[in-house]
Amino acid sequence: MVGTRATKDGSMYLARNVDSYDAISSQDLAYHPSRRTPYVYKPADSNFTYTIPAPSLAYYGFPTNYFPLPMAPTWEELGHNQLGVVVSATETISSKVKVQTIDPLVPDGIGENSIPSVLLPHPESTSARRTVKLYGRIIETKGASEENGVLIADKDEQWQVGRALYVENAGGHHWLAVRIPEHAVFVSANQGRIQEVDLRDTANVMCSPKLLEWAQQNGLWSPAKGRFNWLRDVMMDIPAFRTANYPRVRVLQSRLNGLPPGQGTANAPTFLPPNRRLDLLDLFGAMRDHYDGSSKDVYLRNITSVGDLTGKPGEPWRPIAYVGTGFGHVTRIRAEQPAGLRIIHYAFEGVPAWMPAIPVYASLPPNALPLELNQVGAEVDEDGYPLVNNAKLFWRGRRLLASLALMLRNWPLFGRRVESAVRSFDARIDADRIAMERQYRQALAMAGRRGGSGQAAADAILVAFTCKTVAEAMALVDRLTAEIAKKLGLTAMPTDEQLLAELQRFYEMYYYDYQTPTPANPTGAAAATTASPASATGLVYRPRRRGPGHRA
Repeated sequence: MVGTRATKDGSMYLARNVDSYDAISSQDLAYHPSRRTPYVYKPADSNFTYTIPAPSLAYYGFPTNYFPLPMAPTWEELGHNQLGVVVSATETISSKVKVQTIDPLVPDGIGENSIPSVLLPHPESTSARRTVKLYGRIIETKGASEENGVLIADKDEQWQVGRALYVENAGGHHWLAVRIPEHAVFVSANQGRIQEVDLRDTANVMCSPKLLEWAQQNGLWSPAKGRFNWLRDVMMDIPAFRTANYPRVRVLQSRLNGLPPGQGTANAPTFLPPNRRLDLLDLFGAMRDHYDGSSKDVYLRNITSVGDLTGKPGEPWRPIAYVGTGFGHVTRIRAEQPAGLRIIHYAFEGVPAWMPAIPVYASLPPNALPLELNQVGAEVDEDGYPLVNNAKLFWRGRRLLASLALMLRNWPLFGRRVESAVRSFDARIDADRIAMERQYRQALAMAGRRGGSGQAAADAILVAFTCKTVAEAMALVDRLTAEIAKKLGLTAMPTDEQLLAELQRFYEMYYYDYQTPTPANPTGAAAATTASPASATGLVYRPRRRGPGHRA
């Protein structure tokens, strides 16, 4: 998250990568109109329910197309409502075992699968602050099924929330939120990141009722420790974080803030000013980082002999550009722009390092959503197994990723070519965007001089730009895939079943997993691991069911 005074043009940024075990479900773009009557929201894969009052707010979401249709919007990782409130959820984190014992998680409470789908349409979500209050109230009354960090923003402010978390929550019913300073950059990587806070500073800090008293009564904090420190007193820190999480925070604080390279520590600064004014391409570079070219660059390693879930390709540091990323975004909010240009979600339909960014404007008309990004039908069969849909940009990207699985054995030959092509595409599209926005504003101004609104003409300009960008992105991905296939001497593209099997092998090679301690498993000892059918036969793909432990 980047504040307005930390950027070249006053833009505010929220960016996040969505990682999971296998990442074989597309993140679609869906529009949800306002409803005139209350309705009960229930996700497709849990028993959490919540009544959304009427009239609900219209909103756009990016739901995971993982369930047979019809379905409620589930695992909407990102979205915005008609009033310009943006929610990105979540960053999976963990509190201390003692916290989880004192205040257990609630199996039917709110979790990542539901957060944007509940917050964005709710009539109380008229600003970032009010959305944080709503989320906190849900945690307090319904409980939380997992511990997460949630990014919430509007055109005026950003909030990081925590249930014993940013919104970070701790345990089932406590949470803490901090406002992102305008001059600062905030980075998180699957661990608690809020540290010392003054709970009396209600302009910049929000929390569950009597949080400090609760922490003191349960032996988590005492005045002798000094100021309450959320990370030290409530959140988990285990040895696995030293390679899975610390380095990702440190590499971005090195790239964006100028800290020297290194492995990092648990108590890395929560907020830091950048070492220069940042722009869009800086954020793209951050979400694509894999310790590029250094001794920690996992993709420079030879992976031909690696095939188990625990033995990574000779490098334990988990990269940001991770093969298990199914979706990523850089959301840009520009308060001074006309309403139709104010919010842009730059969406990555796959691993950001190897996929072009698609600028999706918040004002894109609902009847003009590109089919390549939109829900065009079920992508799973009745048993929940994936169905490849080659009309979607996501699945074209998965074919490129499968080619990369072979390519990584020769990364210097192919990898840099793919990354360079993607960066060039993004730079060209951004130049086109600037020209398009000029035309958009001119259409509004010309109509205004004639006494009209000009919105229809402006919308047509925006739709044409979006469709053209998506088509060119599809062509780029196809061209790169064909180029790699030709250089590798492949005579035919893999079948859908072979594609899924190859992706499964690839994910298993690079699956960065660890067991966090829980009240039921206080040592965090890992359970026994068995080979999947895909790794055993190389042909059959059977995805693991999605659950909280598979997301990051």
